[in-house]
Amino acid sequence: MIRSRVHLFLTLLSAGVLLCSTLAGQAATSVYVTPDGGLYALAVSGPDTAENALEALSSPPYAAPDGRALNSAILPGTHLLSLQISDDRAVVDFTRDIIGDGLDEARLEAIHTQVRFTLEINGGPASVSILAAGKDLYEHLPPLNPVPANTQGRPPVRLAAGTLAGKIITLSPGHGLKWSGSSWTTDRPVYCAPLNQEDYHNLEMGIYLETHLLEAGATMKTNRCTNKSYGNHAIGEPWWHMGPSAWRQHPRARAGL
Repeated sequence: MIRSRVHLFLTLLSAGVLLCSTLAGQAATSVYVTPDGGLYALAVSGPDTAENALEALSSPPYAAPDGRALNSAILPGTHLLSLQISDDRAVVDFTRDIIGDGLDEARLEAIHTQVRFTLEINGGPASVSILAAGKDLYEHLPPLNPVPANTQGRPPVRLAAGTLAGKIITLSPGHGLKWSGSSWTTDRPVYCAPLNQEDYHNLEMGIYLETHLLEAGATMKTNRCTNKSYGNHAIGEPWWHMGPSAWRQHPRARAGL
């Protein structure tokens, strides 16, 4: 187990941060935030369980053993209501205290990062949904400002047919499912209702863009499958859910189709 190591340094390439972990024996470990935006994993008192590690996220110690200040995106007074793990996916439900006076996209992502890495370092799955009193956390985001209507009477911008004839355009529509070393997972959760996960919504936006580029005569190359009806990967997920690393190994992708 990762927690049995006395001193551990992990480079988390997916997050682009250095996780410094000072661990003592078998202990639950919580991931906190340093002032420079890094992550610091620290053993916490109490039972050696993921539930205890998640509960401790709302009460970071004043400083790490090396003197660095520690903070948390999970607000003081927040408590864990439940942790459910099924099919390599976790559902974490906190009390509504996690919302505080309001929630924005930046803190939502910070919460997800802390919870995800806390679960992983305690042996849990990398894929996680976060709730506040039974309601998806993203649903507590403030509504977006509506896009102003076109009051000038101008038609929408549209490329004329043939404008991009002879041009080769490569489209890279986000991450998609990737192998984390222990499970297939995405990089981002659902952030904004009624949209789906960011990794899948990016692909849908890519399909929209691809349609217009093809109409303009471009030759398209894509790093993910943009045909929702193409079928499923061997793991049972639709090909359009899969990330570039899986799609580029497909004969159709290697053929440049």
